[in-house]
Amino acid sequence: MKKRILAFGLSVSLIAGSVISVNAEATKSDISGSDRYETAAKIADLQTYDTAILVNADNSIADGLSASGLAGVENAPILLVKKDAIPASTLARIEKAKKIYLIGGTSSISSSIEKQLSKKNIQVERIQGNDRIQTSLNVATKVNEVKKVESVVFANGFKGEADAMSIAPVSARDGAPIVLTDGSSTSYKTKGLKSYVIGGSGSMSDNLVSSTNSERIGGINRFDTNKKIIQKFYSAPNEFFITKSHVLVDALTGSPIAKNKPIVLVDTFSDKSILNGATNLTTLGGLDNVTTKRCINATEPQDLYDQNAFNSEMSQIDSYILEMIPIEDIGIDGTSERAKSYQTTLQELYNNHLMINSVDNEYYDKVSKLMTQIISLNDAFIAKDLDRALSLTVDVNDTLTDICN
Repeated sequence: MKKRILAFGLSVSLIAGSVISVNAEATKSDISGSDRYETAAKIADLQTYDTAILVNADNSIADGLSASGLAGVENAPILLVKKDAIPASTLARIEKAKKIYLIGGTSSISSSIEKQLSKKNIQVERIQGNDRIQTSLNVATKVNEVKKVESVVFANGFKGEADAMSIAPVSARDGAPIVLTDGSSTSYKTKGLKSYVIGGSGSMSDNLVSSTNSERIGGINRFDTNKKIIQKFYSAPNEFFITKSHVLVDALTGSPIAKNKPIVLVDTFSDKSILNGATNLTTLGGLDNVTTKRCINATEPQDLYDQNAFNSEMSQIDSYILEMIPIEDIGIDGTSERAKSYQTTLQELYNNHLMINSVDNEYYDKVSKLMTQIISLNDAFIAKDLDRALSLTVDVNDTLTDICN
C-alpha cells in the first residue's frame, strides 16, 4: 500500500476579489411540467389557437424539427404525443383545436391516434415523407400553402438538431420553413427567396451554401451558433427563454412563443454572454439550480468572490485533506468508505462555488480547478485506485502551490 498519498495541509491567506456593489439581476420565471408533455401543454396555454401540431419526440425530434415554421403560420402550439397514446396533458389541449397536424408517418404517430382524433370531430391532416428530409420538404410545401414563403432555412437533419432548434423561433416568427438536408445538397428551390444555412462547414457544405445562394450562420459549437442566430435575428432583446442544450424538446415546443423573446441553449459551463443586460429569464422545462444561477449571474456580470468566500472554501478543503491524510492508519478500505462520506459534501461545495458571480478573478478560477481535482481524487479513493490517487495528489499539490504564489 502506498502510504502518505496526501501529505500536505493548507495555510493559505490570499486577498481574492474585493466586494463591489451588487446590481440588480434579472428576474426569473419558469414554464415547466412534470414531464415534457406537460411542459409543452403549459406552453400551449400561453397561446390562443384553434389549430395544433402533434409530434412524437420520444426517440427523436427529427420530424419535429420542421414543425416550427408551420406552427408560426398557423398560430399553433406544438404538442407532444407517444406513438400509440396521447398523454392526458396533451389531450386536454387538443380539445381546444378544430384542426390537428400530425408530423411524421405511422412509425412515429400511429393510425390509432389519427382515428381517436377523428372521432372527436377534429380535422386531422398528416404530413409525412419517406424520411425526415422528405417530411421537412412536405411541411415546407404546406407552409407555403398557408402563407407565401419569403425565406427558408436549411439545416443538417442528421447532426444539426441543435442548430435547427436555435433557428426554430425565427422560423415560427417569420413563417420560414426549416428544410432538413444531408448537409451536401437539397432539392428545395430558393429562387426569389432569402435563404440561410445553419451550421458550420462540418455539418453544412460550402457547396450547399453556394448552390442555394444562402447566407451561412454557424459557430464553433451549438452555443456559438445559437448566439449568432440571436444576434442576427433579434434586435437588442432584454428578455430570454433559457433551456437545456442537450435535451432539445423543450426548445422545440417553446419555439412558437419565442418569436420576440429568443431561446438560449445553456448548460453549466456554456458561454452565457448573450444574456448580459437581460431583465427577465424564463426557463423552459426546468434547469438545475447551478445552471440557472449562472444564467442569472450572466445578466449582470460582476466579481463577488471575496476574501470571506475564499477563506470559507479553502477551510473546507483543508478539513477534507486533513481527514484523508492518515491512509496508512485506516487502510484502503477505510479510506474508500471515508471518501464516500465526503462525496455529497464535496459536490455541494463545488456547486455553491459555481453559483458565485465572478468575473476575471484568477483565484476563483484556480479554486474551481482545485475543487474539480479534489472531487476526482475523492472518486479515486472510492474506487481504491491508489495509482490514480497518487497522480491526482500531485495535481492538487501543484494547484495549491499556484494558489499560494
